[in-house]
Amino acid sequence: MLNRIGGHKREFSLTDITIQRPFKAEHVPPTLLFIISLAIPLAFVIIIGGLVYKSRWDVHNAVLGLFMGFTVTGVVTQVVKMGVGRPRPDAIARCQPYEGAHDAAVYGLSNYTICTQENAHILNDGFKSFPSGHSSCEH
Repeated sequence: MLNRIGGHKREFSLTDITIQRPFKAEHVPPTLLFIISLAIPLAFVIIIGGLVYKSRWDVHNAVLGLFMGFTVTGVVTQVVKMGVGRPRPDAIARCQPYEGAHDAAVYGLSNYTICTQENAHILNDGFKSFPSGHSSCEH
């Protein structure tokens, strides 16, 4: 649900080269993220707790702890992303500014109102660069 909320969209400059990269699909697919961050640790918890210690109670608590940590990390990451609103490196390509768009004269910055992107998810996700969802195991 948090991924559908737009959040804050920080002002940016159309001449900022750090956000002018081309828009591409995810570099690390969500399936691989899931396997690395949840499936492998879950397998270790079940194998070690079930086969080595042979304690269902410990396996139960470890699985609950793993899912709780995964969930809390994801929620905190999304809330911070929505509050910070830092543009991704491909923010301008996601935005698709209208023809002839330029930065405002007063502060030299533009905002999301110059964007012509019709897909709200692509546009909103373009302003969720910090903190990294991949490094916090959240997508």
